[in-house]
Amino acid sequence: MYPTPGRCWGKAQSWFLEQMNEYAKYELRDIGDEERRATICGTTPELVKPGVPAIMLAEPLEDAAKAARARYKAGSWPELVFLDLDKERIQRKKHLADEGRVPETLWFASDVGGSLRGKNQVRDLFPDLHAFATPKPEELLQRVIHIGSNPGDIVLDCYGGSGTTAAVAHKMGRRWVTVELLPATVATYTKPRLTRVVNGDEPGGITTSTERLADADLPDDVTPDEAQEFNRLLTKVMKVVDVDKDAVKALRNATKTRSQTTTLWHGGGGFTHLEVGPSMFESVADIVVLAEWATQGDLARAMCAQLGVRYRPDGIFAAKRGQVRYVILDGLVGHGTVAAILDQLPEKQIVEVWATQIDPDAEAALRKARKGSQLTKIPEAVLDTYRRRAAKTSPFTRRTQQPEGADS
Repeated sequence: MYPTPGRCWGKAQSWFLEQMNEYAKYELRDIGDEERRATICGTTPELVKPGVPAIMLAEPLEDAAKAARARYKAGSWPELVFLDLDKERIQRKKHLADEGRVPETLWFASDVGGSLRGKNQVRDLFPDLHAFATPKPEELLQRVIHIGSNPGDIVLDCYGGSGTTAAVAHKMGRRWVTVELLPATVATYTKPRLTRVVNGDEPGGITTSTERLADADLPDDVTPDEAQEFNRLLTKVMKVVDVDKDAVKALRNATKTRSQTTTLWHGGGGFTHLEVGPSMFESVADIVVLAEWATQGDLARAMCAQLGVRYRPDGIFAAKRGQVRYVILDGLVGHGTVAAILDQLPEKQIVEVWATQIDPDAEAALRKARKGSQLTKIPEAVLDTYRRRAAKTSPFTRRTQQPEGADS
């Protein structure tokens, strides 16, 4: 038994195992279902954690069925309930909270939606892909952004995902920054969705607004929504009560309403896509070391020339002169970086670290740990030359998205 595509179980596996053992004997067993779990998660098998055991029957099926039916008939069921043993439909009991703060405001699902509406909105945009487990509907984000910001403000979303927050902020006239860790998610969901928003080709969510209008002279104290609800209830009553057709017609004519949809977003604006370069640290055999790109290359060559030492890269070290090793770093040097350098510095040798940015506390820590060593900021003259050369290979790859047909 698996959750529906794009969803996940709401409790820990240990809890499910304990609950299932109330009905029959179950155990944890690895069944090699990485491919099936990948399909549920909307990803590929190699990205799914291997060796995750499944909850499996530990006794013959007939014995398990007999035990489950006996437990079902006994009543006072566990928190996990089988509503229909034949169809294997399970539900979880929910109890009213005994403690907690009383809600001061109510946001009705009819107004701001829920996870189902959010999933449907994402599915409408990407019908052939599995939606995220709990995407937020645009209407909910609209209310949050309206409360927390004004037009022109910057909205920050650190978990880009399907791009809902950025899309809503864009439609509401806010500037925005959204961050997504997985390149595949950006390529599949985030960027295509935001491109459609810019091009005015994303019809869902808050792009349009639908309201109920009176199509007849309603009584002063009757709203269009109430008139619509009256007609809905009248239809139900007519199924069980013999009502005069002329009277029904008169009532419907007197309470007639219609829906009016207004398009609020037609496209426009643009965004810049920055791809962040790799970390200046990497893991080798569970040991964190400085990455090669951060310690070698044009900057190291230029700085070695400035120092009058020959550029001879050896691991993280760019050069050596006597008992002095040189490290040239394109990045910020803090305590962690100093520790990584000292781990690779031979005994009885000192190090000169030259970096584009330095932490003053790290400078003192280096001098204390290895007397005679020093941490210095690379001169601006060297940096200016390096930056001009490196402009085309910045760790941030810049891509600007504008509406189709707009001038670049």
